[in-house]
Order: sequence, then C-alpha cells, then structure tokens
Amino acid sequence: MKTLPDAGFSMWLMDFLLAFYRQGINLCPTVGRDFKSRRKNSSPNKFGTQKTRHKPLAEASGMNVQALANFCYLEGVSGVIDGVIVKQLKVHADERGWLMEILRCDDEFFDQFGQVYLTTCYPGVIKAWHCHSEQTDRLCVVKGMAKVALWDGRENSPTKGELNVFYMGERNPILLVIPPGVWHGFTAVGNEVAFLLNCPNRPYNYASPDELRRPYNDPEIGYDWSVRHG
Repeated sequence: MKTLPDAGFSMWLMDFLLAFYRQGINLCPTVGRDFKSRRKNSSPNKFGTQKTRHKPLAEASGMNVQALANFCYLEGVSGVIDGVIVKQLKVHADERGWLMEILRCDDEFFDQFGQVYLTTCYPGVIKAWHCHSEQTDRLCVVKGMAKVALWDGRENSPTKGELNVFYMGERNPILLVIPPGVWHGFTAVGNEVAFLLNCPNRPYNYASPDELRRPYNDPEIGYDWSVRHG
C-alpha cells in the first residue's frame, strides 16, 4: 500500500527546488535560462556603473505563457502587461542570517528616486484599485505573501484590458515595476499581515496627489478577489 508524502515535507521540497532554481541551477533545461546572464549586455549610467537590462520576463526566460505563469505565479491571458517589469530577487543566506537586494541605481529601469514607504495589509482586506498619471511604482513584499493584481486601462497600450496577478513575498521574492496608467491593488494571502515596500520614482505630493482610484469590485475591471479553491 502506497503512502502519501507528509504535507510539510512536500512544502519543504517545493521550497528547496525553487531555491535551487533561483540560485541559477537549471534543474530542467526546458524551464528557462539563468537570470545571471542579464548582466552580459549592459551600458554605463550617470553613476558610472553598469545598468542591468531587465527584459520582459517571458523574453528573458524563453517560456510560453503557461510556463511563465507557473514560474512567477502569474495569472494572465496573453502575458505580462506592456511596461511591467519583474526583477527576480536573490537571497544571500548563511549561518549569520540573510541579505536580499531590492533596488539598485544601476538597474536599467531605475530613473530617479522619489521616496520609500512601507504599507501593510491585514488578512481579508483588499487595497484596490489605485493608479497614477505620472508615477512609477516599484513594489516588493518583504514579509508575508500578497496577491498583487494589475489591470491595463491605457487606451493606446498593446495590452489594453489585460489583467495580471502576481503572488509575491517571502515565498516568491520579486520587485514589481508598475508604469503610470496601470491600475493595481493587493490583498494579503493567508492569515499573516503582508508588508509591502514601495520605492516610487516620485514623492507623494500632498497638495496635488497623483492618485486615481476605483472601487475594489469595479465592474469594468471585473476581477474576483476571493480565494481560489480546489
């Protein structure tokens, strides 16, 4: 009689395999390419360092849409929304602790510094929808897990009407770059508070905020924030 593996062991094994992939070890050559190769083609910036070229994730990994969804926990019909950038983050760990870089001035997408702020989301709360006319957001969930949804409402965008959902945080450390005009929102995953760090390229303007809002259940977007089962 066969016995099923312990659920805790299965979770550990999944995390173990993902950690190996993120260290640049290709467990399966059909899954994707080593992201370390992105520094081969770089150009100097105003700081005298080399800017890392972050290609659209589908192009950088050589994956089809379904494989891409499995890799970065992305839900979407035709791929990543135009202008959205996903930077896979690397954790450096040893017996002393661990370190993870998030944003660098030599990242190709970095243009200028605005501010850094931390926001939290309690389980069961939905913070959506938000959009900016000029500001670019750069999001990273540093504690817990969050479901971050994006919707492209830009009239002249090749991905107008596309919706992406990223599951990001401790189990999937990424930096998500969201261009102006793309609506976004997030909610905590599970029973823990989600801590989201944002490094936008503009400071908040108290006199004239660059903030557009829609209700979380906006019918035009039509996204269901409820938990998937099955």
